[in-house]
Amino acid sequence: MTVTFKSKRPYWLEQEDRPPNFYYAQQRILEKYTADDHNKWTWVVTYPQDVTGFARANFMNLATSLGLYCAVSKELEGSKLVFPGNEFKQPSELFCQIDLEKWDKRPEVIKAWETLRDRYNLDQAAWDGATWGFLGFLLGRNYSCVASMSKARKLGWTGYADTWDEFEHTFQELEKVRMLPPLWT
Repeated sequence: MTVTFKSKRPYWLEQEDRPPNFYYAQQRILEKYTADDHNKWTWVVTYPQDVTGFARANFMNLATSLGLYCAVSKELEGSKLVFPGNEFKQPSELFCQIDLEKWDKRPEVIKAWETLRDRYNLDQAAWDGATWGFLGFLLGRNYSCVASMSKARKLGWTGYADTWDEFEHTFQELEKVRMLPPLWT
């Protein structure tokens, strides 16, 4: 059985008050090309759920802010690495354990960052550009994120990347450009 979901407004995020997004242009191109070819072939759209990767001056990804949080937490005296995201107290009660947008402004956190920055000659722009609110959103979701690549695989997509390997690789890249301190210190 095939179930097709077609939105009346497939580009629901594309609005005048929002910046352009290349995904939507790609979708329009594919829709037109498919229609011009009398729908002889199909295509599938997959959006990244969370982005993990190296990007200088683009912190809308999980790795940079998470790496900074972990490194600074390790530097804090007597600190334990507390998962900053959701914690369930009761079935209907959910909250983020740490408000990262407040955490990064605490004097002891700033001092720990400055210590790391000076010790390892880190790029101050990494700290200044960290998107704490975005990281809090990613780790604080109160809903499950289920994504399936099944249709893409059936259509021939065979690419695969191990999540943990990609995190380690990304952290190493961030370390090389002095956005994060050495991983294993």
